[in-house]
Amino acid sequence: MSEKRSNPNFSKSQAAEITKRLFGLTPSEMDPLPSYYDQNFYVTTAGGAKYVLKIFNFKDSENPTLIGVQVQCMSFLYQNGLPVPTAVPTTSGQLMSLEEAGYLHVLDGDPLKEVVEALINQYKTSVIPKRSSFCSSLIHADLNDLNILVQPDENGDHLISGIVDFSDMQFGYYIYELAITIMYMMMEHPNPIEVGGPVLAGWESVLPLNEAEKDCLYTLVISRFCQSCVLARYLVLLHPENAEYVISTSEKGIPLLHQLWERGKEEVEKVWFEGASQYNHEKKEFKVLTSI
Repeated sequence: MSEKRSNPNFSKSQAAEITKRLFGLTPSEMDPLPSYYDQNFYVTTAGGAKYVLKIFNFKDSENPTLIGVQVQCMSFLYQNGLPVPTAVPTTSGQLMSLEEAGYLHVLDGDPLKEVVEALINQYKTSVIPKRSSFCSSLIHADLNDLNILVQPDENGDHLISGIVDFSDMQFGYYIYELAITIMYMMMEHPNPIEVGGPVLAGWESVLPLNEAEKDCLYTLVISRFCQSCVLARYLVLLHPENAEYVISTSEKGIPLLHQLWERGKEEVEKVWFEGASQYNHEKKEFKVLTSI
């Protein structure tokens, strides 16, 4: 079975910026052309020249060698007189360019965009330099309330009876798993900020965090909120018929994202780590009392 590919979803202004930056051409018109997997634009420059800008889908872009072979084959046939397209070199002399495409355009006009941009900068400066200190492993990467099964026990509490949906499983960092879990538990708890304490206590009872991980936890939790929001908005553009389902989680998280951001790292971390300490203290007292 072939892997699913999603068409790129660049706006005309984004495509025009790419055309100008990579090829030194100033478009006067950017007309979309149909494509099964990719995204194409019919470009008319200010001087009247005509080109086609082709943006490959994400999956095929993972194999630039194959794309390079396709481009070289077209160039060879063109140079030998056959009526086929040929690639125009970029200003740096390359026949193709591998670009990092962002999704923030889906937040254009939304005040949330400023928060997301600030968070991205915070991630780059405070998390990326410390990732070498994180404990790495395979992670589930989607421990939300729908994927953790529970059942009541004889004391009226609940025990985890199963974990499902391993479709997002990947090699990553344990701290990412914790951040994702806290994010989802926040959305289902009446006291969303406070719930991070018990989750953190349970996590550290098995796998204590190191100092680098502790320092990055706040940024990673709020990053997961941002990721959920931005990707949901992007998917709605691609599949508007699924809008209600796609945004059900992300839209519920937007008020929590603002709440986390406004309270700030120091205050939120204090709630989480003091809450975890208090939870562990109460648990120890309970064990002592029940053993008398």
